[in-house]
Amino acid sequence: MTTEPIGASANNWKHVAFIVAHECSEYTFALDEFRSDEEHQMLFVHLVVKRWTSKTLREMLSVFEAFRACVTCPLYAIGKQDDDKWVKFVTLFGFKPLIDEVICLNGESRRLFFHLKDNNNGQPRNRNPD
Repeated sequence: MTTEPIGASANNWKHVAFIVAHECSEYTFALDEFRSDEEHQMLFVHLVVKRWTSKTLREMLSVFEAFRACVTCPLYAIGKQDDDKWVKFVTLFGFKPLIDEVICLNGESRRLFFHLKDNNNGQPRNRNPD
């Protein structure tokens, strides 16, 4: 699914990379990177499950935790199928609702979720150090 980053026009944000972070027979974990003219960045997470088991879920959570230990920027997610089952799934990874409705480039309306990395004492990072 192609999405338009928040608060931006399609002309202001450009898709710059699609990166597969982890791939196996059970699932693929990938990222879409967008950059604005002002060099702001948005990373959208894609998690495509090919075979669902409780072991697969544990592995996905472990891989995401290791990834998050290294990547500190905010992450965003929009479900291909925006329903309560998907919301339950994405919240297992620590994503929280950000906006109730964003319009995707294909014209569909979906909810946008975000994930902020915690600092070492478990508190979300303060974006304004003042």
